[in-house]
Parts: sequence; structure tokens; C-alpha cells
Amino acid sequence: MQSSLNSCIIHSSCLQALQRAHVQVPSFQNLTFLVLGCVTIRGWKLLASLLTSAPNLEKLQLEEGFHDYEGGFASFESLLPTLPICLESKLRKINLWVFKGEEDEMKLIEYFLKNGKVLEKLRIYCLPYEDISTLLRLFMFPRLSKTFQVLFLRKCNMDL
Repeated sequence: MQSSLNSCIIHSSCLQALQRAHVQVPSFQNLTFLVLGCVTIRGWKLLASLLTSAPNLEKLQLEEGFHDYEGGFASFESLLPTLPICLESKLRKINLWVFKGEEDEMKLIEYFLKNGKVLEKLRIYCLPYEDISTLLRLFMFPRLSKTFQVLFLRKCNMDL
């Protein structure tokens, strides 16, 4: 099944319903902009499926952060035996809202940095009390893209 959808916003309640229903993700050949609500343990798997099924994805926004589910990144990574096409050629901008510095969040950011060949900008919206050592650790991750910017913001700016 293929969809002609080019922009998609999946709010938390819809994301939870999709996760519970174990819906098979269709191919989104034309999808260029994706916004996901709160990511739970099943949401990690859904994120992997969406990245794989959207080869032309250019912008990704994770709005409400990640719930504290240990092993979420492992389930995400296990579903990606090969690198999603969008990371090699299309995905340029990522917004990560409500960053808490949890280990799985850090691993996801590292994954995007190591594999995002054309990434231009990663905006991370931090809570005011975020530990500076966590933020400094992010700067140490290797990056594939040579022109990549990581921005840490405390105020909400919805522009992707």
C-alpha cells in the first residue's frame, strides 16, 4: 500500500492508537514533513517504520519527547537492518522537543548524527534545568554531515 501524503502530524492520542492496533505502516513515497507526538516504547518501533517507509522525508519533528522506557532505542535500532534512504539523501532538519537527556534520547541523536549524510540542522529544545555536561556530550558525537548545526534552545520556536 502506498500513500500520496506529503505532510503528516501524528498527535499523541493517534500515535497511541496506532501503536495499540499494531498497524502496518504503508509506504509514504511523497512524505517530506513528519511530526510525531509523544513517543512510547511502541512509538520507537513506529518511528523506525516511518523512517523506512518515507524515503523522501526532509523534516522530522518529535514534539513531546520520549517517555522513560529503557530499551526504546534498542527496539528502534533492531528494526533498521539497513540505513533508511531518507537519512542518506533527504533528511535535513530535525526538531527534538522536551529533551531530558535520557540515555535513549542521546542514542537516537547520536544515530542521526552518525548516519545523517545531508543533515543541516538539529534543534534541541531543552528544559531550563538541563545539565550542561549532557549538552556538551552531544557535541562530542561524530557527525557525517560536514555542514551540520546543533542548536540548543530554551524558548519554543515552531519554525522547522
